Amino acid sequence: MPPIKVLLSSYAVKPNSGSEPGNGWNFFVSLQKRKDVEVWLITEIEFKDSIIKECKSLGINESRIFFCDIGDTGRKLCWNQGNWFFYIYYLIWQIKVLKLAKGLHRNINFDICHHNNMCGFREMGYLYRLKDTKFVVGPIGGVGNANLKLLLSNYGLKYFIIEFVKKILNWINYRAPKIKNVIKNSDAAISAYPEVKAIFEKIYNINMPSIPETSTANEEVKAEMYDNEFYNKDYFVIIAKNVPRKFIKLGIAAFCDSNTNHSLYIFGEDPLNQLYKYRNDIDTPNVGINYFGFIEKDKLQSILLNAKGHIFPSLHDANPGAIMESLSFGVPVICFDKWGASSLVSDDLFKINEKNNYDQILFEYKKNIENLSMKKIDEHQRALNGNKFRAIYSWDSTIKKIVKIYKKISPSI
Repeated sequence: MPPIKVLLSSYAVKPNSGSEPGNGWNFFVSLQKRKDVEVWLITEIEFKDSIIKECKSLGINESRIFFCDIGDTGRKLCWNQGNWFFYIYYLIWQIKVLKLAKGLHRNINFDICHHNNMCGFREMGYLYRLKDTKFVVGPIGGVGNANLKLLLSNYGLKYFIIEFVKKILNWINYRAPKIKNVIKNSDAAISAYPEVKAIFEKIYNINMPSIPETSTANEEVKAEMYDNEFYNKDYFVIIAKNVPRKFIKLGIAAFCDSNTNHSLYIFGEDPLNQLYKYRNDIDTPNVGINYFGFIEKDKLQSILLNAKGHIFPSLHDANPGAIMESLSFGVPVICFDKWGASSLVSDDLFKINEKNNYDQILFEYKKNIENLSMKKIDEHQRALNGNKFRAIYSWDSTIKKIVKIYKKISPSI
């Protein structure tokens, strides 16, 4: 049986990277290495040089990769988190992709056309307009809102209003004709996390499989990996960009209020310039907090391996790669019992109800920090837990589920 011919539309693709660009690259590489699939890729031009270089080193046929330019302004807006003007440029980019895809389809005759990245529900592209091929979209994210009460009490009226308006617009957009056209004309629409599945299944009366938009490395975790320069150092980590919905100030408050002699390492950009202020506003002698800013993935991994726990107080995140990374090494994650993070964390003890009042939430985070502080790291158990997680959420496992969907909607392939 001939391999399935797949056209993959992925806006953000970059080798050896994290977040959306890393997801796009890992999805593409994992899909193209299968023998039952042939892949052609359309992506944005920003990371062209690194893509071509890595493809040459891996022996990937670079002639099957096509680049579509969004322009300097669009690229800048893309990485300015929360700037909705980006969607104007992204819409134009998707129209360009459709035109390019039509030309490729005439010559190649694709079995599947799949838009998978970046795939927030507001702009899922127009590949469903291609004739004589099956259309797959997702994993779809972007659904949901942060807790308005917590935003108002901790970040003020400005961010409350922004999130409130977003909540109304989301409710309207879920039912917009543009969204309906994509969902109804797809042969398979995939959700990135359970909340997406629940909303769109209810509105459109469809069956929607749920597959995270990010995954873990395929390699096995070994106990000796934990023996590095951070072994036997007692610390917790927070890995997040300091924006209101990440709610880093809650993690700092819980850590400072806890009865622990451990340190807290915080990684990520601080566009609000508030991280030092958060600690200084808390009346506590606890000074074991260290800010590192952005750090390269390899270095972060070494630190993450021996963390007592990963404090993740985000009010809204789909499938955060930082959590995937932690759980893939067996590192416990403390998070809210909501959104994509909750679906990944199997231990209910570490999941906190965001509907509780602030004092109760603070107490729950603090209690989990104290409990983990008292436990000695067992690297063999961590490796075992990490490998169990990877067996479910590795890139190979994810792509296996994706290809199963391809074959289900095209039984003649």
